[in-house]
Amino acid sequence: MPVATKMRSDASRNHEAILTAAITVLAADPQASMGDVAHASGIGRTTLYRHFPDRGALVAAIYERVLNEADTISSQLLGRTGDDPIHILQELCVALAGLGDRYRFLEQHDASATTTDPESVRRRGAPLHAFLRSAQRAGDICDEVSADWLFTVLVALITEASGHAFQDPEQRSQTLRATVRRVVAP
Repeated sequence: MPVATKMRSDASRNHEAILTAAITVLAADPQASMGDVAHASGIGRTTLYRHFPDRGALVAAIYERVLNEADTISSQLLGRTGDDPIHILQELCVALAGLGDRYRFLEQHDASATTTDPESVRRRGAPLHAFLRSAQRAGDICDEVSADWLFTVLVALITEASGHAFQDPEQRSQTLRATVRRVVAP
């Protein structure tokens, strides 16, 4: 039994090493080869292809990593109690736009093959939807439009902020915070 456990932990370490290396390599050169990723990860090409049979599978795993990081950020911020909901939404948008910066290289890859199914998108957006509805009921944010619409606008702001060429991160943060306040304030 210890041998099987060791193999699983080795496989898990290899998987993580490949993903970590792929993120670094593809951020530097979005067109880098699978061989480049294998070399950077210190893992042989055969092992790389055992984990990720092709570039699409590797990119899909990176997309999944982004979504998981976004889920973690969202649950940490949306789970805070006692803070002003507008401030929480500002922090969330700034943090998620920063996530977009780290993974900008994914824009070079076909997302259509890796886009998660609509049920997954709905499930992942549920905590923010619930937060928005709760804040609306409490009168803490604008209730003149639906929570669905606010969700759509916030996602658009995050997306645009992560792709816009601001002078520096602080300017983006200030602009995003001011815009979120204007959009959600009661």
